[in-house]
Parts: sequence; structure tokens; C-alpha cells
Amino acid sequence: GRLAAFERTPKSGQVGRASAQVGGDYALPLDWIVLAEIGLCLFNLNTARLAWHARNWGILLYAVIFALGLAYVAGLSIWQRRDALWGELRSTWLTLNGLVRNRNVRHTS
Repeated sequence: GRLAAFERTPKSGQVGRASAQVGGDYALPLDWIVLAEIGLCLFNLNTARLAWHARNWGILLYAVIFALGLAYVAGLSIWQRRDALWGELRSTWLTLNGLVRNRNVRHTS
């Protein structure tokens, strides 16, 4: 056969720069592990604070590096799901707002 360039089929109809974004059916849902990463990041920031006061520079360096890594990974997870998260928050807000409005309306027969 003849040599040809390999071209990947666009996912979810995305073409061009938009194809670099993870979204639609191919994006993973936000998992509880992201909350664990945020919690561990806060724990390591507190450890760094305590190490600073104790002048323990080795632990301080380790805790800051670990906290930065956890913040980076959790931040990327949230950033990749930002469109879906915003849509979920918006729909929840509209649902709750509709329930509150319906409760304040008097029904007469």
C-alpha cells in the first residue's frame, strides 16, 4: 500500500483546538479522591506552618513540595470538569430556586 499520515478521528465531533479539551462522554466524573487531595494539601500546608515555627527546614521543604503537587493535581481535576460542574451547579440552583418560588405561591381553588 501507499504511505499516508495517520489522522485521529475527532471525539464528540470536536475539531481543531477544541479537540484538545477533555469533555463530553470522554471526561471522567469528579471523584471523592479530589476531596481527599484537597484535604491532604491543607494538612501538608499546616505541617509546613508548624515546621516553619519549629525551624525544621527539611520537613518544611517536603511539606511544601507535597502540598504543591496535591494542589496541582486536584486543581487540574476540577479545571477539566469545570463546564460540567458549572452546569450541575446551575441546574441545582434553578431547581432549588423553583422550589422556593413554588412554596411562596398561594394556590386558590
